[in-house]
Amino acid sequence: QKAEAQFKKIGEAYEVLGDEDKKRRYDLGETNFSTASNAESFEEYLRRMNEQDGVRIEEIDEQLRKLKLLAKYLLQRET
Repeated sequence: QKAEAQFKKIGEAYEVLGDEDKKRRYDLGETNFSTASNAESFEEYLRRMNEQDGVRIEEIDEQLRKLKLLAKYLLQRET
């Protein structure tokens, strides 16, 4: 169950990073985002990344860095 909860948090992070409006709101300090299906959001994010032409590895690395920071924040918020 703990792993499932963490996966949901990571899915939320991917959803926020994949949506410019939510990302902007997160950058402004909003942290309460409702996600219907985090697993689908995660899969959709990966699908979009794979379908994009000309994706640079630097962009992926930057998104992963931001995701790790967001996931760390969300995990700390739970405790």
